[in-house]
Amino acid sequence: MSPTKKPSMRKGATAVGVDIGTSTIKIAEIQNVRGAIELINMASAATPPDTVKEGSVVDITAVADTIRGLWKENGFRNRQVSCGIAGQDVVVRPVLFPRMPYEELKEAVKWEADKYLPFPTDEATMDVVMPDPVVLMQDSTSEVEVMLVAALKSKVESYATALEMAGLIPIAIDIQPFCMMRAYGLIGEDETGSIAYIDIGGGTTDLVICNGEHLRMTRIVQVGGNHFTDAIMKAAQVSEQQAEEMKVADVEVVPSEEDYLSERDPVRKKVLEAVYDVAHGLSLECKRSITYHDAQLQSKLESLSVKEIVLAGGGSKLKGLSDMMGILTGLPVSFGNPYKRVRISPSVVSNIDTEGMAPVMSVAVGLSLREVEEA
Repeated sequence: MSPTKKPSMRKGATAVGVDIGTSTIKIAEIQNVRGAIELINMASAATPPDTVKEGSVVDITAVADTIRGLWKENGFRNRQVSCGIAGQDVVVRPVLFPRMPYEELKEAVKWEADKYLPFPTDEATMDVVMPDPVVLMQDSTSEVEVMLVAALKSKVESYATALEMAGLIPIAIDIQPFCMMRAYGLIGEDETGSIAYIDIGGGTTDLVICNGEHLRMTRIVQVGGNHFTDAIMKAAQVSEQQAEEMKVADVEVVPSEEDYLSERDPVRKKVLEAVYDVAHGLSLECKRSITYHDAQLQSKLESLSVKEIVLAGGGSKLKGLSDMMGILTGLPVSFGNPYKRVRISPSVVSNIDTEGMAPVMSVAVGLSLREVEEA
């Protein structure tokens, strides 16, 4: 994988990325405009309720109808698309192997895959991210690290079938951590430290730790934006729609228990406490993962330890959550820029709230940029 390869896309060509999330479906289309990669179209729509569960499309017809509607309403050009997947049935794992010739190493990883997967290899779609052949020849260590990537075939097929039913042609199914890395333009190695990218989706949170373009660790945390909505529903005794509106407009994550205990309005006090509990639990899980990553370094370069957190996903927009994440981890927290590698078309800027959509667009933009890499 080379997530930041110099753009090399045929002039006038377009590429489309489709991100089918638990709460929202996002689409981005880029084009080579006079040698520059330009974001020429983007759109999103709510995912129909209960149609995507645990990272799989369970109601293919409903999801396909939503995608077809987005296509018709927004005039996307290219029907050949790339799609991203994530979830517990997606495995991204670094594995050490004895040094051997490049082609032999590729075969060895596939033969040994059953040791590292939680499901049978005959039920998996697998790929291997190999080190650069030149680096492989030059490095003097006795072992080499490769990245094993696998997903259940049934999960991959659920996404591909939904796209086909929507009248599209799926040309690639990628995993979300690689999409995020591609969108953020990660390159080389970073001697100052690694970065933890935390993408808070509707159903789950993806934690991805990278050092430059090198993926070091991934983890799925079973907490997402919907858990905040559920907490507000129960605390305030309101409908799901009302809870979602409160989450966007009025609710915040307070930095400590003392802050919600001092609230005089009894209903708001309950809501603040409920939201605090979810945010605190999510932040602690992220902290544990980062601590575990850094502890595994042992004698390796200290520069590989996590130096900062970058937030993404719709859940990251919850007021005060980034502050809590920073307080509990002791790390600086910022928000990712999914448009780092693209120029935004003036027509997109004039018609779409690109800044407001930024937290949820990293995977879709990263998917579209996949075709830049392959060109």
